Amino acid sequence: MTRLIWLFVLFTLSPIYANTDIPKPLEPWVNWVLENSPQHQCPFSYNNHRQKYCAWPSQLNLTLNKQQGHFSSYWQVYSDSYISLPGDDNYWPQNVSVNNNRAIVTKHKNSPAIKLSAGQYHIQGEFFWPKIPDSLSIPKQTGLIAVTVLGKNILSPTIKNNQLWLRTSDTGNIKPTSTPNQIDLQVFRKIVDDIPLQVVTHLALPAMESECEGW
Repeated sequence: MTRLIWLFVLFTLSPIYANTDIPKPLEPWVNWVLENSPQHQCPFSYNNHRQKYCAWPSQLNLTLNKQQGHFSSYWQVYSDSYISLPGDDNYWPQNVSVNNNRAIVTKHKNSPAIKLSAGQYHIQGEFFWPKIPDSLSIPKQTGLIAVTVLGKNILSPTIKNNQLWLRTSDTGNIKPTSTPNQIDLQVFRKIVDDIPLQVVTHLALPAMESECEGW
């Protein structure tokens, strides 16, 4: 209970604790008060202050070729955290570096990961394979992603269950052999402010290039 009271005093007198000076009379108590709150610097969810996010990634960049691949991203870490990397047991990331220094990759929650303390980091690594795999595991924290396959930028990569799908059909390198019949219909509506209120609807239906049976 005493610790909670001191914690309340610290944050009351210093509402922006991380960016301001602590009053000198309270400085000796800072480490003691925060001893059981290692994630106090981490941002929390807007609707749940107990749900902390201590590591934030920037865009994940993937450049994939026939026999190797490269990945890179920047991370902001607020407290000691395991940073998940792309890949899995079948495609383990190689030559991983953090701020241009060689990093040790371990397995954490069934994924390749590195442990980092608070700070800003540039993480890079490589993959080696006999051919581009059908899919590649990516960290669940991934928000923005840029994918280049065989020199072609993939504008809308397919991601399902934290798997980036790299099959030719998903990356759009092969066009479909036939195009199904379809109709492009445009609808225009005009609101006439009168009594009674009127709605005028105009449908624009272009001519069909092929004949559809049964229509």
